[in-house]
Parts: sequence; structure tokens; C-alpha cells
Amino acid sequence: MGKVKLVIIQKIFSDYRKGIFDRLHRKYDFLLIHGKIKNGINQIQTHYSRKVKTIKYGPKDTQVYLHIFPLIRKFRPDIVIHEFTPSILSLHTSFLLSRIMGFKFVIWGHGYNRKKNFVPRKRIKDKIRLYYLKKSDAVIVYGKKDREKLSQFIPAKKIFVAVNTLDTDKLISIRKELEKVGKRNIKRDLNINYRYNLVFIGRLLEDKHPDHLIAAVKKLHDNGIIDLALHFIGDGEFMESLNYMVQKENLSNIYFYGSIYDELLIGKYLYMADLMVMPGYVGLSVIHSFCYNLPVITYATGSRGPFHSPEIDYIINNETGYQLKSHNISHLADTIANFLNDKNKMEEMKNIIGKRVSEEWSLDKMVQGFDKCITYVNNEKV
Repeated sequence: MGKVKLVIIQKIFSDYRKGIFDRLHRKYDFLLIHGKIKNGINQIQTHYSRKVKTIKYGPKDTQVYLHIFPLIRKFRPDIVIHEFTPSILSLHTSFLLSRIMGFKFVIWGHGYNRKKNFVPRKRIKDKIRLYYLKKSDAVIVYGKKDREKLSQFIPAKKIFVAVNTLDTDKLISIRKELEKVGKRNIKRDLNINYRYNLVFIGRLLEDKHPDHLIAAVKKLHDNGIIDLALHFIGDGEFMESLNYMVQKENLSNIYFYGSIYDELLIGKYLYMADLMVMPGYVGLSVIHSFCYNLPVITYATGSRGPFHSPEIDYIINNETGYQLKSHNISHLADTIANFLNDKNKMEEMKNIIGKRVSEEWSLDKMVQGFDKCITYVNNEKV
């Protein structure tokens, strides 16, 4: 019996997904079908991926159609795993093809909109989601809470958790090399002379509240903590407003580096930093930081948000970081100050983070989720 013929369909091939797709390519007869759109995310191609024509029919990144039919017909897969976003119209095409060609159909993603909850009785979009949740052969989600939520509507046995993570092996390997160099030398290499350093890594979008972080740093400076710098890695539509805010407040300890795609350079900033702080919506930047044993501070979800991705569950108060009262800048500033003044807590958190990444949030764990799903659908009767 040969390898399972596996196709995954994504609207884009993000570079941060390469680790998981490399692993799947080694285990299965694997093809990744994807499009390409301009959205500020670094996108790549490999020998096992095929970029197809993309028709964009609306302003949102997900309002696209991928021309998948010729490749599906030629490859003749056993299983197709499609990104679970109904506005990506190839979802409907690939589901129809599964009924015609006889391959197993799996959906992979968040499962529902966390901001709006999942209410199929009231929302048409959720009715569509529920249809595919019921009709698909299996569902892959990112977290246990998502599985618990969806198991209220479909059998739990067909829902699999593939923890959302990065290529942790690669990132931890970079960190270990940097540890040999040492933090002091890394800071010298980056021309950083501050004792304390905060980093924000991600797109500069309003819902991530980078302006709250700047306000908190100003409070810290006004309260006498002047040997501290804030480093922004990322670009986005909020950049101009943030630059204006920094100039208006005459803050000389805040730095903008734009988008960086060199993993070693990013690693240097994360390794030398004391905290990663993203007051608003968090995603995979949490795991990126954790691979460098770097605790993360964010706002907990409140009535006004932020409505986080599943990675929010990785931020455990007093263990891997802090989830603070939403939109409370004073609390944010105080928590940063208290943490920086507690060397024992800093060391304790680093040790906890390293252990949890290894045991719970590694690339191996994500691969295991896919493997279990593929084994399940392969063994199910047609």
C-alpha cells in the first residue's frame, strides 16, 4: 500500500507554514495548492506547492476563488484538506469534487468566528459553516476549546486538534546558537544600550493596540524607568499614526524596524528582549516569542475585545505571561514595571515556557493532529 495522496488548499502559502508542510510532504504523497495575494504576509513556494490563478471578488483577503479543478483532477487525491473559510469559494468546489471523485474532504481552521460566537440559528454564515462541519469527513481545529465548542453540533470523534504553532524546531535551534553568543554580545551587535527592552512583533494594526503600548512606555518613563526601550518589528496601516504619536510625545526610546523576514535577525531581537507585549489581538507571535523563552503580555478579552486567536490560551497568568484587564493602560504599565523588577519571576517564567513549548506547543504536536485526522478518515468506510 502506497503513501496517502494528500492535498491541502490554502488561499496563500505563508512562510510560517513551511515547517508543517515540509513534515507532511515527507510523510505523504503531498501537494499544496495555493494562491497569492498582497496582504503584508511573506509568501513562498516550494517544489511540492503549486500556485494557481486567484480571482478576487471582494475587498477582504478571504474573498477569493482558487482555480483548483485541473490540479485536483490530475493528482487524484485520497484526501483534500481545505482552509475552512466559506468566502474562499474553492471550498465549495472542492467539496463538490469530493462527492464526484470520491476523495475524503476535511476542513481546517478556526471553525467559527470567535468575535461573533457560533450561532447557526441566527446567522446565515454560521448555517453555512454548520453545513460543512456536518458534511465533511473530519474537522481540524487549533485548540481544545474550539473542539469543545463544535462538539455541541457535530460528533466529537471527527474533530481533531492540531495546535497552531510554528517551526519550533528551527526557532529553538536559532535560540540555542544565540545562547552561545550571549545576550550582552547580541545587544552590542544590535547597537542596543538599554537595560530593559520590550518587543512587539506583528503587523501594526489598530486591533493589536500598539498605541496602548506606546502610552504605557511613556507612563513608565514618566515614573522614572528611563533605561528602557521599545522595539516594533512589523509594518502595517497603523505605522503612520504610531510615528506621529512618538514624535508628539517626544519619545526617543521607541524604534520601528518595519517588516523583517530574516529569522536570525528576528531571533536576536526576541532573545535579547525581556518581554513581548501586544495589548491587542494575538496570534502566532505568541509562539514565536515563546521559542525564545520570552513571556507575553496582552489584554484579556473584554466586552470591547480583543477577540484573540486560539493562541491566547497559551498565555497563562503568572506562568507564561499575563492577560490583563482590557484597555487598562495603567495596569499594563504597572505589570511591565513589576515584572522587570522581579528577576526570580523572569527566570521562573522562562523555565515554564521552555517546558510547555516542548510538551504542548511543538511542531511535533501539530503534525500529530494531522496524522490522527488522516488515519481516521482513511479508516472510515466510504
